[in-house]
Amino acid sequence: MAENVALNAISADRMEAGRRYLDALDALGFVVEGAMWTVDAHGDDAELALLTSLVETVGPQTIYAALFRADEQAKTPREVSPWIVSIYGPQTNLFRSFQSEGVGAMDPISAAAPGGETQDLAAKSWVLHGRLTRPSWIYRVGLHGRPASRRAALRKWRDFESQIAVAA
Repeated sequence: MAENVALNAISADRMEAGRRYLDALDALGFVVEGAMWTVDAHGDDAELALLTSLVETVGPQTIYAALFRADEQAKTPREVSPWIVSIYGPQTNLFRSFQSEGVGAMDPISAAAPGGETQDLAAKSWVLHGRLTRPSWIYRVGLHGRPASRRAALRKWRDFESQIAVAA
């Protein structure tokens, strides 16, 4: 019963709010390589999980401080509080779980796995490091291709910081 509640925990309104939040981060220059909603097994404690290599470049504390500044200046939508955003880097357990389950290699639009076989994603869900997610809750599937150089990542980070430093 609890799993059924959890599987319906992310509403269409919340999905749209998350999409607007990611669009705002993109416009500000914040690099998010993967993004999805996750919940605990009871459908409580929803979080917007962001996967970014910036965790290893500038650190999570710096990222969280910047997300709160962007929120305080109304540069991100109020429907998604930074209190429910979690940041994960490529070396974190959630990201590794995401990759080991094959989620990061799946095309969420066609439901095609790397071998070409397709899956019924309507019934699929994953538990990733204690968090439940579904294909319909995933905006971006992860770090693709070659990661940006450290210098390029820092340049983008400085652009993001300058965008949120400007008075709202």
